[in-house]
Amino acid sequence: MNKNLTQPKIRQYRDRLSHNSRFGVYSYVYDEKSRALLDELFALLEQIKPSHENGALTLWFRAKRGPIEDYGDADELIAEGEFESREEFVLAWEQEFPNEIEWYEFSAVEVKEDGYRAVSLSHQLVIVQDQNRDLRDYRYDISEFAQWLVDSVKECIGMLRDGTYNSYIWEHLPPQHRVGTLCRRDYWDIWPEEKAAFFGDISVEDVAAFIRLASAQPKEQSAFTPRLASMTADDFFRFCSLGYAANGYSTNGLSPKKQYRRFADGRDEGLTDIDEESSKAFRGSPLNTEADIRGRCQRTSFSA
Repeated sequence: MNKNLTQPKIRQYRDRLSHNSRFGVYSYVYDEKSRALLDELFALLEQIKPSHENGALTLWFRAKRGPIEDYGDADELIAEGEFESREEFVLAWEQEFPNEIEWYEFSAVEVKEDGYRAVSLSHQLVIVQDQNRDLRDYRYDISEFAQWLVDSVKECIGMLRDGTYNSYIWEHLPPQHRVGTLCRRDYWDIWPEEKAAFFGDISVEDVAAFIRLASAQPKEQSAFTPRLASMTADDFFRFCSLGYAANGYSTNGLSPKKQYRRFADGRDEGLTDIDEESSKAFRGSPLNTEADIRGRCQRTSFSA
């Protein structure tokens, strides 16, 4: 097990770097040493077959809790008012890091033609490399964290070569990290009250209409309407409008574009200013990848 970083230090890096985003100013530029380590990291990852269709792969890392000193200096934190006593400090450390060994789900993807790399740790985006960022920006030193990632990947590769990685994960991964899919029918057999609550706002007529429409769907993939060959801003606004309508938003007869301006949070990178009927303008907008479009949709909140 890699001993370079303990759980408190990993959390410090994860919390500090998790602001990384292609949508804002927090997509950091890294210093030369850090970039060299990230080059090594992604060169190592090329030895592993991706686990997702988009080229991303996932591994499991481990780290020790380490000494309490890695959590902080008790005397300093007490003097600063963070804790009232050393006993309170120790209790906080034990509560925040209860496990001697902690597991971290590591995911990474690289799109070489776009000069784009991304790393997430326990579902938090922590590293983004984008060739479009100006290297004259302030350069962050994350070499300690990057070295831990490199060493952890090397450990996983060693176990994969030995044929022990999968069996080790199967035997030792804690239950809270094991996720899967439960058939809704089985879930309702166990908790029938959940089924009643689920259908509470759905009428018999709605259910019948859904079954009728679903049954009428073609079974062959070739019979479905093909994906859009192109897309415009106007198309995007109309798709958002469908979401607003489905979630009961009061649109008051507003156009799809005006609905978007009303309900989205404004971070559209100039999307509302381009020619909304031009697919060329849409392709040339600052954010036009599938992930970027998905991000804009996520920022269009459909909460009540």
